[in-house]
Amino acid sequence: MTNIDKLKLKNFNLELNPPPTKFANGMGNLNYKIFLDHKAYVLRRPPLGPIPPGANDMKREHLVMSSLHKELPLVPNSILFSEDINIFGAPFHIMEYKEGFTINGDTFPSELHNAKDVKIISEMLISTLVKIHKIDPKNAGLENLGKPEGFLERQLEGWFKRGLIAHQNKNLHNITQLYETLKNRPRPEDYKPSILHNDFKLDNKILGNIDPNEIINFHSVKKSNKNYLCVLNTDGRFKKILFDETMLKSNRSFTIAKLKNNIKIIDSFIANKEKNLIILTSIGRLFKFNLSNEFLSPTSKQSQGLMLAKLFPTEQIVSCCPYLNGDNIYIISKKGKIFYLNSEEIYYANECSLGYLNEKTQLKNDDLFIKILPSNHYLDIETNKNKSARLDFDKFNSKSNNKNFLIDFLKLDNGEYLENCFKHEKFLN
Repeated sequence: MTNIDKLKLKNFNLELNPPPTKFANGMGNLNYKIFLDHKAYVLRRPPLGPIPPGANDMKREHLVMSSLHKELPLVPNSILFSEDINIFGAPFHIMEYKEGFTINGDTFPSELHNAKDVKIISEMLISTLVKIHKIDPKNAGLENLGKPEGFLERQLEGWFKRGLIAHQNKNLHNITQLYETLKNRPRPEDYKPSILHNDFKLDNKILGNIDPNEIINFHSVKKSNKNYLCVLNTDGRFKKILFDETMLKSNRSFTIAKLKNNIKIIDSFIANKEKNLIILTSIGRLFKFNLSNEFLSPTSKQSQGLMLAKLFPTEQIVSCCPYLNGDNIYIISKKGKIFYLNSEEIYYANECSLGYLNEKTQLKNDDLFIKILPSNHYLDIETNKNKSARLDFDKFNSKSNNKNFLIDFLKLDNGEYLENCFKHEKFLN
């Protein structure tokens, strides 16, 4: 019987295409990315060579991770533990594979060198540690994991001994003084035990790949309706996918598009009734379509989508919005200008047409459009200088006799512009 056959006895099918690959980082245990039944996992085993007693305990890791996962899903679930050294040469456990990246102390990514990202990462680390400390060991089934009694005394003695060894018994005044101070200081007699990480630091964490600034939209879905998920790419391709029961009931993520290099999904929405679609480009060109048109029929998730707009060399698609006949339409610029349009004056576009361009919605001074939305929304904006505001379109004089009018809704400093722009339905009021 081969090692692979032994693994199959545990109801898993190890795939060899692609073959298992070893992770480059990690100071202790050996970690391999493997595939079981078409899904990625991580196999973790002790390092090669002699192992000190009590170190690199795979059984303990399996118990802790599988238990904590129930209380905190951020923790990868360990799905299998084996003591059979004939399979991979040592005891091992297999856990979920989490997408993300790591940050080493001397290789902080250049794209994260700004105060906003540092703040997000710092707050995330702190909030995660708080969540770990809030877990009740008994509820997690880990009440027998350690010995809470005398924990502080053991930590003090242990770290003092490590300090002596690290300094090789030289220049010990500060260490000895600190040790004596802490030893003679009263310690709490009654405290509630918490779960401790003991190695919680930035370069020992996996950060998720989802950048909050790259989240396109959030959607609510009415199960009673036939819902279509509509997505628009930066290259002008559009997809309408049936949002079926399988997708609604799934607790897992799924891929809706395979994008080519430098192509992103720029916007998305749920369509569950007859609507029109308007696409906005950076220079103000508008492409209007009826979602019931035959050439906009639903496609598969594997489809590349339909090309709805031909772009000029420096032009980009920036936003789209569904709307009902009679809705008012607003388009917002990077420098805080809003133009109101009567949707009925925009004519329908054909496949790959030049679209509609209103001479009254032209921008000056290198300004560009960034968002289009109907009037039944709030607009939340954030500038590159951390200003934020919420705008209620009902407060605009959209009943004016003018079919088009311009509003400067925000005073911006020199070099300031709208960085993020989000729409919210009225029910959030």
